[in-house]
Amino acid sequence: MNRDFIIAVILVLSSCFLYETNAFNKTGSCHYFSDPHLEPFPAQPGMTANMYICRPNCTEILIRNDFLEIYVTSRSTAGKYFIVEYTMVFFPTKKYSSPCVITANVDNPSISSLTCPSGSPADSFGSGPQRHYFHLTKNIKVDIEDAGTFYNILITQSFHLIAQSTGICINWDCELEYSSAKRKKRQIQSSDSIISQVCSIFINSAQGKITDGMNKNLIEAQRVACEYDLNTTRDPRCARHVVTSILRDSVNKYENDDNFQDRLLEIDALTEETIKQANQDANNLIQQSGFVCQSDTDQNQCLQLIDDTK
Repeated sequence: MNRDFIIAVILVLSSCFLYETNAFNKTGSCHYFSDPHLEPFPAQPGMTANMYICRPNCTEILIRNDFLEIYVTSRSTAGKYFIVEYTMVFFPTKKYSSPCVITANVDNPSISSLTCPSGSPADSFGSGPQRHYFHLTKNIKVDIEDAGTFYNILITQSFHLIAQSTGICINWDCELEYSSAKRKKRQIQSSDSIISQVCSIFINSAQGKITDGMNKNLIEAQRVACEYDLNTTRDPRCARHVVTSILRDSVNKYENDDNFQDRLLEIDALTEETIKQANQDANNLIQQSGFVCQSDTDQNQCLQLIDDTK
């Protein structure tokens, strides 16, 4: 047999093997957060997905496959489209006979169920606003942030499972979010400069906690999302997710380490500490600027103060 032909066959088989290995081991993330923005799963490892603005006012399937299903409900209120309720199900497997069903509703927190029972295929950890869920046999992780009046959801799973999934993380009907330079022009508001400064407070606070390497694309995307959210909602609490996202991303490189859960818990504590200080700094800026919303204020020309109790 021709030697070159044999070498070519070996190379093709090797490539297929490496692809299959990467499909099982490499992961991609889908992010659904704030007003809400959707960053769907990337097409393949190493790629970055575009970000989209969604306008749902209903219950949708965020993701569905043989192991995980997440429903989210968004509600339109005064131009805001926050995620106000979700149901997440880790389905039973041959080894684990009980499902894990997680539910939460911002209007009725007392009926929320946030932990997986014994005998289910998933486990959870975390406290306060940050909760983390992971499948015991499959490469699936879900991070959920309770921002008080809405939820932010991050799903990470193998590309092998991404290829088997459906839902808006895979197929979406949302508008492409423009970069700051390309966004559709609108009338400039007098509070725009303050909005930019508020977002910078949260971004700089998070960056100051990172000691090695920053994801510049993520930071730019979060800045665009932050300024959009504050323009549409006038609620600076949307900016807290900037801190959560940047600090959470900083530990992704450790996801295969044995102490990854400990690192996540450390980041959770650091995130809340950083957000608390950024809230104070943002409130001081808003008060000094004279753009605090009052009952008789044009809501397009002001910003609400951040209430940490909500």
